[in-house]
Amino acid sequence: MACNNIFDINYMSTYYDNLGGKKLFKNCVKDFNSKIDKKVHLYYSNKKDTPICALPKLRMLFVTRIGFLSFCYNFYFYVNTFNYYNIDISEENLKIIAKCVCSHEVGHILDNSISNNKWEHSKILTDIIEKMINYNIDISKEDYYKNNLPKDLEESVVSLKKNLIERESIAWEIAKNIMNFKSEKEKFLFSKIREYALATYNYGDLKTIVKENNLEVFFKYKRYFV
Repeated sequence: MACNNIFDINYMSTYYDNLGGKKLFKNCVKDFNSKIDKKVHLYYSNKKDTPICALPKLRMLFVTRIGFLSFCYNFYFYVNTFNYYNIDISEENLKIIAKCVCSHEVGHILDNSISNNKWEHSKILTDIIEKMINYNIDISKEDYYKNNLPKDLEESVVSLKKNLIERESIAWEIAKNIMNFKSEKEKFLFSKIREYALATYNYGDLKTIVKENNLEVFFKYKRYFV
């Protein structure tokens, strides 16, 4: 077991509140702003259920309480599948996780290649849509993504994953350079969070792509675009 006190996960929200919630992220952003040449702004919400993300053009870090705690829950369940190290659920570790997550999103803001990457992402996504229409793939069928997909469509799905992993890898590399690790523990946690985050982008299939990019709406109204 990688987390000896995995059942303490029920106390995670209490640990988070003890750290100050919004104050925790304000301190993280303040710390990173002292090291970089772009001022990053923080938008924080206690109510919204949105994953932590960056808005590079606005130089804004978007953080929600639910989004951060969800990330922590998923991360701990991920590391708990391994048995060669231990990462306790504690206030100290939650503080480090917040710092690592912030550094990654700041990495996106500092990434000069992100616009080109997103353009390539849109291009691949459009290609996937066109191929799904060409092959008359019916997403209303429960198992549409389980059937043997045409080879060129499968290749486009793989290309989209590679595009996402490339973007995320660049952000993590920038994050590593601005982290200023204060201990080996911070460095270790950073590497595991990076490992977990990149693994999530390598997971999934055509159904995941359709859902995460809201393509259901396009296919629902595609007759209007013909």
